[in-house]
Amino acid sequence: MDKEIENRIEMEIIVDAYNPEEAAMGWYYYLEKNIDFPFQAMTAKGKSERTIIGMADSTDCLEGMYVLVNFNDEDELLFSLEDILPIKVNQQSQQAISDWKYWLNMGYNF
Repeated sequence: MDKEIENRIEMEIIVDAYNPEEAAMGWYYYLEKNIDFPFQAMTAKGKSERTIIGMADSTDCLEGMYVLVNFNDEDELLFSLEDILPIKVNQQSQQAISDWKYWLNMGYNF
């Protein structure tokens, strides 16, 4: 399984990345394309259930991947994608989020 994830990351996500910004944008567009928003998630820090409504602006994702969280139906907050635990997401969304967390757990960064 790990080899499959590594191949997907190398061949699909960061294949044409020659610098950290290009790697960040590779990840950004992969996640934006493969995560079906909105979805429910638990926040790892606050242990509360929130609605994840989309990816943060690409300029906010140059050092990490962030998502927009609906907060009190009025405000949107940025949460680090690795700090959320998806609830009832489709397989494609789960795979994309798992790919990102795997990449971070392997010690990679931009």
